[in-house]
Amino acid sequence: MAEFVQDCPRCGAKSITFDVLGDSPTGYSDNSWIFETLSRCRACSNCSIGVFKIINEGSGQYSPGGITSYNGALTFLDFLRFVSTADRVTFPLPDHLPDNVANCFREGGASYNIGAYNAAAAMFRLALDLGTKGLLPSEPAEEGGPNSAQRKRLFDRLNYLFDKRLIAPELADLADCVREDGNDGAHDGTLGKADAEDLVDFTQQLLERVYSEPARLRIAKARREARRAEA
Repeated sequence: MAEFVQDCPRCGAKSITFDVLGDSPTGYSDNSWIFETLSRCRACSNCSIGVFKIINEGSGQYSPGGITSYNGALTFLDFLRFVSTADRVTFPLPDHLPDNVANCFREGGASYNIGAYNAAAAMFRLALDLGTKGLLPSEPAEEGGPNSAQRKRLFDRLNYLFDKRLIAPELADLADCVREDGNDGAHDGTLGKADAEDLVDFTQQLLERVYSEPARLRIAKARREARRAEA
């Protein structure tokens, strides 16, 4: 039987062996398959769902759907976490995001799920920060490029991008959630649920425009060209 060793989230036993009763692939990230396993703690016999990443697909030990039948320690898997309420998908992740932006968005959603609205806002702001830095032109301020504040501060950067129409100006009305003085969550912890949701709406819409829609158009264009090449 496949097995692994972790601390049990149910009974608190440390470094206890879990038996894998079932497995299912759930996605693909950073060039690796992500799997979830139904796993039973040998201390309390309760089951938990573990999340793993394949780290050695070429080892010959892995085949799709074959984790349950494997006999021995899952040394070819990297344990990530046990599933919890933080994994609930409250806000759909925009597709075709860079990994660092996607990770911040997921962490923001996980924080929101447990009611940590200030932490959620900080992570969604970081997703915006990382997702917009690459939109700035390289020209210096003297040649019409952004100044130092616009390069460093999210609020100033967004205003520049809106003014230059480098991101859709119709999103500007949603940008009120990004305040000039930084984020309330980081400064004095005053953000509530509605504030976090406003920030999510803006973050989703902006990332869709910047990353998802252009990628879908590129994919559609590639499909069209492939069809014409085969004709």
